[in-house]
Formats: sequence, C-alpha cells, structure tokens
Amino acid sequence: MASPSLLAVLCLTATAQADPVAQALFDEGRRLVESGRHEEACPKFRESQAMDPGIGTLYNLAECLEVTGQTASAWAAFHEAADMARNAGQAERETAARARAVALEPRLIRLRVDVPSEARAAGLAIRRNGADVGQAQWGVDVPTDPGEHIVVADAPGKMRRQWSVALTGDGTTQVLRIEPLEAAVPAPEPKAEPSVPVTRESPEPDLSTWGWILGGAGVVGVGVGTAFALSARSKYDDSLAFCDDSDPNRCSATGVSLRDDARGRGNVATVALGLGGAALVGGVVLVLSSPDHPDEAARIETGPAVAGDGAAWMMRGTW
Repeated sequence: MASPSLLAVLCLTATAQADPVAQALFDEGRRLVESGRHEEACPKFRESQAMDPGIGTLYNLAECLEVTGQTASAWAAFHEAADMARNAGQAERETAARARAVALEPRLIRLRVDVPSEARAAGLAIRRNGADVGQAQWGVDVPTDPGEHIVVADAPGKMRRQWSVALTGDGTTQVLRIEPLEAAVPAPEPKAEPSVPVTRESPEPDLSTWGWILGGAGVVGVGVGTAFALSARSKYDDSLAFCDDSDPNRCSATGVSLRDDARGRGNVATVALGLGGAALVGGVVLVLSSPDHPDEAARIETGPAVAGDGAAWMMRGTW
C-alpha cells in the first residue's frame, strides 16, 4: 500500500505541465475539491488532462469520480494512471493507483448486453448513451457507472428499439437481452393524382338581367324618340312664319325646307319611340317573368295615343 505522503503528492500535484491553461484548470479543480465541490471539480480535471495529460491530473480525476459515485469511470481512470506511471518508471505511483483500482472492484456494477443469434440482423448497431457497443462487447460483463442508461438497437430495414436500464446495487451484474428487431413497414408511395383541367364557366345572365338590359335600351330609345319629336314640333312651329296665314300648307321655300326637316325628325321620333317602347315593354316582361318573381303575372298594354295636338306612346299594365 502506498504511503500517505505519496498519496498526498499524487493528489496535490500534477506532472509538470507546459500548458498554462491546463495548469490553471488543475489548480481550480484542487480548490473545488478542498471546498467539497467534487461535482464541479471533475470537469476541470478532465479538461486539464485532455489538454496536457499527466499522472497526477489523471489520479485526481479518478479520485473525484469515485467520490461522485462514478465507480466504473474511476476504476478505469486509476488503471490508466497506473499504466502511465509504469511507462514513466514511477513504481510508487503505479502501485498507489493500482491499489485504488483494486479496492473499487467489489463495488463495480456490470452490464452485459446479450445478443442471441436470431437477433443479429445484418448491420445491427447497438449504442449505450450514444456510444457504440461493438460486437466484441456483446455477452461481456462491462463495468458501468450507476444510474440510468439508454440502449438503442437498430439495423437496416428494421424498426429501431430502445431500452432504459437503471443500474443500482454495488457488485451486481445486470443483463439486457436484445430481442430480434421487427421489420420496418415501408411507407406507401404517394399516388400521383391525375390532373383534371379546371374550367370556369361564366354564369349566363338570367331573365331578370336580360330584362334590365333590354329595358335600359328601351328607356334610351324612348328618350331619343322624345327628343326628336320635340325637335320636329319646334321645326314645324318655325315653318308657320313662312307660310300663308289663310292656308298653312302654302309656304315659301324656307317654310317648305323647315316642314321637310320637321317631317324627317318626326319619322325618326316615330321609329325610336316604337322600338324603345317595345324594348322597354319586353324588358319589364322579362324582369317580371324571372325566377325572382315566380308568383307574379304581368299584363302590359302598349300603343300610340293622341295627346292634345301631338302624338305619344302609351304603356299601361298590371303586375
């Protein structure tokens, strides 16, 4: 067994470190250990060792891991420190580190991953906490830190499976048996739907719409006819000044021209009033005959009428 003075040297010093950052991390780790804050000290020692490996640093890391309950990691670190000391020709350090590893062995928890032949699918991969569990480890009792561990198995064409293993109890061995993985169900290939051309048909105007259009045209026609009728009347009145008072039909050339102009305008008025009136009547009939007025019956009467000293177009009806 190593002497107390040797253990103190192992714990308090690191191998001469050339990296100032590694040395600072080691010193901070020692300060945290002395304060009883081992959970915070372990990462300091681990990073210092990664930057500048040394026997003393590794020994301190192993001791820190043991205190925090990571027995398997501490056991492996003590063995590694012993090997480094042996290679460096430091027998006392090797003996001290090896003794600590041996003392931990009764407390080690071991995990064995059994993979029967029927479960060994082509390309089978097993991982524990993200780290590969190679085929060489299958069926081997591997020292493992206490606590919960996630084991995942997958293979090409198979469904992935996951286990949660809680390791407790010093000196125990737990076995995880990997069952054959189920075949993965291939995702159905999406079927291409035939493209259907979309045609948009413009809605056809209904009877009511046509009625309003026709009625509007009729109003315009009646308006035009009325304007020409008034103009014809005005031209006729103007011609009287150029005709004989005793015989209104005896007129000068100017009077005759005005009479001809009035007659032409009157003809236009007659046609416009006739067509406009017919269109207006037709529009009203279509509007009242549309589905919007299913129960309404319309009766319309139209025709020319004499009003005073002129002519007019008359429309009357019931609806």
